[in-house]
Amino acid sequence: MNFFKYFILQILAFILAFADCIAAEKKEVITSDDIAGHYAGVLKFQTQILNFELKIENRNGKYTAFFRSPDQTPQRFPAENLEIKNKRISFSNEALGLSFKGTAKDNFSEISGTFKQGTSVPLKLQRVEEEKEIPDYENKYSGVLKFSKQTLRFELFLAEEGDDFLAYAISPDQNSEKIVIKDFKISKTNQVTFSIPFLKIKFQGKVDDARKEIKGTFTQFAEKVPLTLLKEE
Repeated sequence: MNFFKYFILQILAFILAFADCIAAEKKEVITSDDIAGHYAGVLKFQTQILNFELKIENRNGKYTAFFRSPDQTPQRFPAENLEIKNKRISFSNEALGLSFKGTAKDNFSEISGTFKQGTSVPLKLQRVEEEKEIPDYENKYSGVLKFSKQTLRFELFLAEEGDDFLAYAISPDQNSEKIVIKDFKISKTNQVTFSIPFLKIKFQGKVDDARKEIKGTFTQFAEKVPLTLLKEE
């Protein structure tokens, strides 16, 4: 590389860095008098970069929290062993083999700490506007999944939008958040299909003409079980 090209690249790098600084200065800082809220940051591992979100709720003085990496899944996972004291926060999730320890700023605009999942990386979480919740859809169906090793309740929520359906599911016994189903379909012959790819879930069945019962086969990984979903009035 000759000196002229190197000089031009250095100028471009300086301009981009300056622009980032200006953008950071203009970014609105959201503050609060409580740590509860919605936070977002970026995990920078050696082999990949992932967005990370943390939602902390305060219900009558008792804190609960859920987290997710939207780049990997829309599902939120519970922050277990949650401890919040004197602006310090820590939590873990044994199933995912991860933990986080951090400290919030005095105005609760930011939480900085260390995220560990195999390897440890710094994680800075900035308070952001609350995300829009999935609406409570007018059609709710409930059923029970009887796997070989466990029995789980399963809830399906539907809303019609023209010829399409909006849908999400919840597994109450697993404390799951709302899981969006993007490919829910009911055919002209009342055949029902949907899937949740990141959880390896597929469903094939049929709804009755009155749309009060959906009956079919629920598959997750290699296990198939019957599932009957009844509409709640």
